[in-house]
Amino acid sequence: MHLFEPRWVNMVDSARTEFNGIIALIYFGPSMELLRTATLAEVITCGNLGVAGRMVTVRGVGRANIQDLAPEVISADEWGIGIVKEMAELDEDPDGKGGVETAVASLEDLMKNLDLSPPGSGSKDSNSVAPDVKEDDGEEEQGEQEEGAQKKQPELWTHERAYMKEYLGQDWRLKVEGVQKELAEVPLCWRAGVEQGNDAPSAVALLYGAIGGAPIDKRLEVFCSDKGLAERLRMTDDSLRELQGMAVARRSLATIFQEDT
Repeated sequence: MHLFEPRWVNMVDSARTEFNGIIALIYFGPSMELLRTATLAEVITCGNLGVAGRMVTVRGVGRANIQDLAPEVISADEWGIGIVKEMAELDEDPDGKGGVETAVASLEDLMKNLDLSPPGSGSKDSNSVAPDVKEDDGEEEQGEQEEGAQKKQPELWTHERAYMKEYLGQDWRLKVEGVQKELAEVPLCWRAGVEQGNDAPSAVALLYGAIGGAPIDKRLEVFCSDKGLAERLRMTDDSLRELQGMAVARRSLATIFQEDT
């Protein structure tokens, strides 16, 4: 991030000198209510640009429940201090529905065949309506078309990912591996008395890699939940299975009515 407003420059400098480089990202819900769950982020690099501000790189290191906030936090001209309690990423599974391993196996099985593509987009599903493609299109023409499409669609970062198929396509495993790489040196928070297990970090990476493709309301539900890892994996699994069922239904209906303009 390039931070140039004086309040953010002061916040980063203060965080590095007084709070071990930790800042919190707070969020507001659909009705502009303050969510009680925040992201704890660690400043890992900071370049001093003088009057131009700071060039900062941060990484998320955990979730936290907001206990209290100074009035300055919601000021348009200041930054403020908050008191938060870190939330565990792994907890016991008190409902008896199965442990993390069972939840991981189910979600991974779903992700391997996940297809949320709309009708007519070349879905893996046999009932989908295939887009019109000229058989005599050469590689050169196809390359020009792809280049043109990329120019028309600049890469813009957004919280809301409108095209879930693009996010959770066949390369979903690469996304999960990317999350796992980011978490490799992060000391994840575990509930006291719970065994971490060798697969726990990869299970956490699977969770956050998967919820990135879910609708915003489902992502908020999983992110803000104080349930254990197994339960949050199941919540994600249920959400994506529902989306997949809806996508299959749409493609089936499109096949039936494809000749009806």
